[in-house]
Amino acid sequence: MKKVLFKGSVVILCSMLYALCAFASGPGSTGANFLKIGVGARPIAMGETGVAIVDDVNTIWWNPAGLGNLNRKEITFMHNEWIDGINHDFLAFAYPLKYGRTLGASVNFLSMSKMEGYDEDGNATGGVGASDLALVLSYGEKDLDKRLNLLDLGISAGANLKFIRQQLGDESAIAFALDMGFLYSFSPVINLSWLNISNYKLPLNIGIAVQNLGTKIKFIDEGETLPVNCKLGAATKLLENRLNLAMDFNIPLDNDFFVSLGAEYRFWKGFNLRMGYISNQDLGDGLRVGMGMVSSDKLSADYAYVPYNNDIGNSHRISLGMKFGAKKLEGDVTNPPTKQKAEKFFKKGKKYFGKGEIVESKKGLKSPKTIKKYAKSLKYFVKAESLDEKSSKIQDWIKKAKMKLGIIVATTSPPVVTTSPIETIRAEVLEVEKRNDEVKAIIINVGSEDRRIKKNIKGVIYNPGRVQVGKIKIKEVFSTRSRCVIKGPLSDEINEDKAIVEITIKKKK
Repeated sequence: MKKVLFKGSVVILCSMLYALCAFASGPGSTGANFLKIGVGARPIAMGETGVAIVDDVNTIWWNPAGLGNLNRKEITFMHNEWIDGINHDFLAFAYPLKYGRTLGASVNFLSMSKMEGYDEDGNATGGVGASDLALVLSYGEKDLDKRLNLLDLGISAGANLKFIRQQLGDESAIAFALDMGFLYSFSPVINLSWLNISNYKLPLNIGIAVQNLGTKIKFIDEGETLPVNCKLGAATKLLENRLNLAMDFNIPLDNDFFVSLGAEYRFWKGFNLRMGYISNQDLGDGLRVGMGMVSSDKLSADYAYVPYNNDIGNSHRISLGMKFGAKKLEGDVTNPPTKQKAEKFFKKGKKYFGKGEIVESKKGLKSPKTIKKYAKSLKYFVKAESLDEKSSKIQDWIKKAKMKLGIIVATTSPPVVTTSPIETIRAEVLEVEKRNDEVKAIIINVGSEDRRIKKNIKGVIYNPGRVQVGKIKIKEVFSTRSRCVIKGPLSDEINEDKAIVEITIKKKK
């Protein structure tokens, strides 16, 4: 049933986009043609394929639906030494939220050196500058259909809102536009008997996007339609993800249908070679080549060379990228990935456990600061266990934290012999005296009569989870010496039923 729904939905979606492009298309030129120039040295070197390659921030331009695949903050800058002294720059930033939702922003800027201007009578008027600018806000979400309880197939969607401005001398023109994109990722099982391949799961992305739907861009009295383009593409990874293959089909508003093909091969860690071919494109068809380097999965540098075949020169494009920040949780809002959340809490627990060991080495196991660190680590380990109850790794660390806190006794290690002249007695809180919601005094029970319990003996008071809420000093001792009064200043966080007091006294000889 799902397959039928999916096929029907894809047919309807493709038909709608095709009809939209067909309705917008027609003879004649378009305005703001700088929007046709592809961005990102990597997709350019792969023959300008990008609608289904959705693993970096360049997807903002090619298909905003791919933004949902990003799980780290990412920024990229591209400089394009284009033809006839024209410079083209692109800056983009992606900010992932949780569960496959990502915000993005980009700036697309094209400028050229001043050219000679003339008035209506043909007289020279001096140099005239020209520039084009597009400011874009983007949003993409992974598995949107699942969150909306539609097909439950994992279809991602995204959109761009564009502000477009062109400047020619003293005149300017403004337009607004929208991009829409969809992405479907799946792994069909294929059998190729002639290659002795059976039951091979082929990772496949299929992307659909429509670009530059918007208002006409108008200089003085004449308005021109934006360069609408409909894109349909597919991409896959082979040879243990070392080889990427992609193909895009384009239906532009003001030109004939054209095809892009691209390949990328990783020769060794961090180094990639790329090649592509684009056919029948009005900005220049033919071969594209390039290469890229990635350092520690954070920094990247890419280069693309585009030789044009119409005697207008060649194009060199360089992109620099950086990924930073912690990885965001993947998945959809309705079904957050519990194991990833468990791993997040587990790492926090180990972090505080390590801090506890550092403090313990300096101040000892019984130091309030040491206990506080171990208590925090136990708190996060318990949270992790609640999300992943079968993890023996988490359970082992819970035991370690409890042993440090004295909640359980280690059975595999011999008892530790200490020569410390003091010992710690744990007491229970019997009563909390409050005035105007402020704790003025507490009465504790040390469990048995002990002559060593005296005035001014110091201690520490904790709330559940071994979180220290204050240091205390005994102010009054009852005749039985098993009950004591502790007076303020005291923390308002003290809980009569669950607070624990530990007092330090000299050992019996």
